[in-house]
Amino acid sequence: MLLAHRIRIDATAIQRDYFARAAGTARRVWNWALAEWNRQAACGLRPNAMALKKVFNRIKYSDPDWLDADGKPWLRAIHRDAHAQPFANLAKAWSRYFEQRRASQPAHAPRFRKKGRSADAFYLANDKFRLEGRSAVLPKVGRVALREALRWDGKIMGASVSREAGHWHLAVQVDVPDHLTRRRRTGDAVTGIDLGVTSAATLSSGEKIAAPRPLKAALRRLRIRSRRQSRKLEAAKAAAGIVGRIGKGTRLQASKNRTKGALALARLHARIARVRQDFTHKLTTRLCRENQALVIEDLNVRGMLANARLARAIADVGFSDAIDLFWIETCGNHDDACRVVLIYDTPATEWLANSAAIPQFGYLDLGKRESQRVLAVRATERAYLDLPVYGSEIVAGHGRTEIARCEPAIR
Repeated sequence: MLLAHRIRIDATAIQRDYFARAAGTARRVWNWALAEWNRQAACGLRPNAMALKKVFNRIKYSDPDWLDADGKPWLRAIHRDAHAQPFANLAKAWSRYFEQRRASQPAHAPRFRKKGRSADAFYLANDKFRLEGRSAVLPKVGRVALREALRWDGKIMGASVSREAGHWHLAVQVDVPDHLTRRRRTGDAVTGIDLGVTSAATLSSGEKIAAPRPLKAALRRLRIRSRRQSRKLEAAKAAAGIVGRIGKGTRLQASKNRTKGALALARLHARIARVRQDFTHKLTTRLCRENQALVIEDLNVRGMLANARLARAIADVGFSDAIDLFWIETCGNHDDACRVVLIYDTPATEWLANSAAIPQFGYLDLGKRESQRVLAVRATERAYLDLPVYGSEIVAGHGRTEIARCEPAIR
């Protein structure tokens, strides 16, 4: 199984400067490749990412656009992985776009990346760096200090360096053997879960699990920092003689005070996201290890967020992340894995695309959820899930989830 461990880097000022330049190089190469792709497509040609890479390799050390003020190729100061990987990423982006179009799914073509708007990141191949305990040796910058050692043993497949709220992180992708990643369940219970706002999760056993609500806890500080940053931006616009929105192509003069305020606001947002993510990961891991099956109501989170009165509370709990993590925690075909059942409150034909005549009680296999059997249930019907490995069944009723042992499942 491929797993990634994201570790924060304690970088020096020189290392942070190189990371920023490498991320900027990856962004600029992506924009060049995308522009060439669009130009060739407009001329009726069939662009190819690897062919674009060969063209770029021929001009990157001689073209005036890629030379510094002294006429020297500045790309020589950046490791080649930073300006080679964007072509592979562009090929994957276009392939994903065309696959979504063929499947009649919402699709967006690859877009240009703008400094300050897109994530700063670049790629490192597995043979270009090495890990030594709580440090890593990276190309061009040498040894960097890490906050913790790599969590898993296995073959390292690659890594990426990215920036979040002013801090740099090293995400290492490792191919871990299955016997090291799989942990046996500690219980064989069958539990129903009701996600809510007052309590993050209410279990069929009667236990109520409260959510940390990090946004609500930090809302006052968030408002103060947001207003403070807004005042700084308005003062900079007034000094530049700009009224209203900043026009396209217009950039305000850099200000250390404004940059410091933006960084403080970004770090507060990042902390809120980390607290919510930590709670959701621990909750889903605990429930999947204590139960052989979980029954969850599949919620239309996007529709619920349209309610202005509840949107903030729903987003603060993180319904969508919790449902997604339940599927990630239970993936796999091994006998000891926990199984998840989604209960749909609306007719299944409204929720599942391309669903023809669905039997009153029937199993549906979703391609995006391999190795999982999803049971679509109408609001007024009762359905049964057969668990032959464990000899138990689940009875799901409308409005609440009942757990009981019943007769053999109806197919």
